[in-house]
Amino acid sequence: MNPQTENLVRADSQIEPAPMPPSAPAAPSAPAAVSAAPDTNSSSPAASAPKVAAGLCIYGVCPATAVIPADLLGLGDQPVRTLREGTLAAVISDAPAGRLRPERRLLSAHQRVVQALARACDVLPTSFGTVASSVRGVKDLLTLNDEMFREQLEHIRGRCEMTLRLSLGVENVFAHLVSLDPELRHYRDAIAAGDTSHDTKMAAGRCFERVLASLREQSEHRVRSIVEPISAEVA
Repeated sequence: MNPQTENLVRADSQIEPAPMPPSAPAAPSAPAAVSAAPDTNSSSPAASAPKVAAGLCIYGVCPATAVIPADLLGLGDQPVRTLREGTLAAVISDAPAGRLRPERRLLSAHQRVVQALARACDVLPTSFGTVASSVRGVKDLLTLNDEMFREQLEHIRGRCEMTLRLSLGVENVFAHLVSLDPELRHYRDAIAAGDTSHDTKMAAGRCFERVLASLREQSEHRVRSIVEPISAEVA
């Protein structure tokens, strides 16, 4: 996603948040059932992870009609809830106090929420550490990106995204590639016989990369031929 909003920062310590725009359209006031965190209105990006005194963690965007698990807990074991604006809803929780760092327990909590949402509804997940300083900031996110979010939700409706990773089931990758290619076998034998010159080593390295790239390309074509007929989109 490429969301635009005021008061929205990345709290990931490895990413420096961009300066916030000077102004943004006003959003409707927060519903009575949702307590708004104080708006810090800070426009100075931190050098590393910003200190989150108060705010709302955003886990994703889903249709306003979506029903999420009632007992779902997010970062800092904060209850997860939805904040609706028009036909969209942001899935949020109160941000834990202090510095929000990409620690394993926090990353796991974010991923756990995203996975639970994916099982419950169509959802556009946000990156870890996406924090709004107020309810208004979340509503601005939904309002300013309304058309894009609705188009993307329609694109993924009733679908799921999967990552397919292949690995060679061999103990020694180099030995396996040597068995496939006579030129690589020639360089292996030359080096084993004592030819350890720079040129020979460089040529062997280039040959290894060529054979490995060829194997990857062949494997990709084979996998695509199997998954493309049953997939909506393959990247």
